[in-house]
Amino acid sequence: MNAAFASEWIKLRRRGMYAALGAIVGLSGLITLLGITRSFMTLAELAASGGFARIVQHTGDLLKVVALGVFASAFASEFSQGTMRNLLVRQPRRLRLLAGKYLATVTATAGALLAALAFSVPVGILAAGAKNVSTSAWWTGSGLSSLAHTEVNLFLACVGYGTIGVLLAIVFRSPVAAIGAGLAYLLPVEGILSSVINGATRWLPGQLLDALASGGNGDVSYRAAALTLAVYGLIAATITGLLFSRRDVAS
Repeated sequence: MNAAFASEWIKLRRRGMYAALGAIVGLSGLITLLGITRSFMTLAELAASGGFARIVQHTGDLLKVVALGVFASAFASEFSQGTMRNLLVRQPRRLRLLAGKYLATVTATAGALLAALAFSVPVGILAAGAKNVSTSAWWTGSGLSSLAHTEVNLFLACVGYGTIGVLLAIVFRSPVAAIGAGLAYLLPVEGILSSVINGATRWLPGQLLDALASGGNGDVSYRAAALTLAVYGLIAATITGLLFSRRDVAS
């Protein structure tokens, strides 16, 4: 598994991935800037200890979608490019290979979130200063705790979206099909289902991941979302493991 982890990180250090990271960081900064200058909160709410954390939370809508695409592409491209067969020759224990690649992508996601946060902080401070909003409460114990909880929740939600991407990648073995199916289901389909079926938000994985990222909402509590998603995660891991370990790899 260590070798699979290291080899996946070689792929993740390609120039194209750095370009994607730059886009994520830049867009996160832009969302932070717009969130403060055109804030949905009052100035008093923005200056509160949890004000910056609420702004950062809104970057999650972008990051979750990117996570699904990165995870799905990292796994499905091995099939579409014909490199999965070579990997399995070097590591015939398929579940170890799968776990190593998955953990490498998870750690890359954590790094991308931290980089986005590191860029968003100075942007937030400058934008708040332009609106004469005090940022002193952001850096109190309460403010830092809110920010830490928000980052952890965003990380878990991104990993959840990424896990769906891995499952779809193993099913379709095509990056385009996996990403397209994931986005089609998680965005419009779930949106329609949650609006026409009472109580559907409590069980739909995408809605639960959104609730997890926001620390819970009026439809489902944080604890209920986390427990249900843990069950879904075990089911997804089982299906992915069975498909990956038993299906033939012809190319």
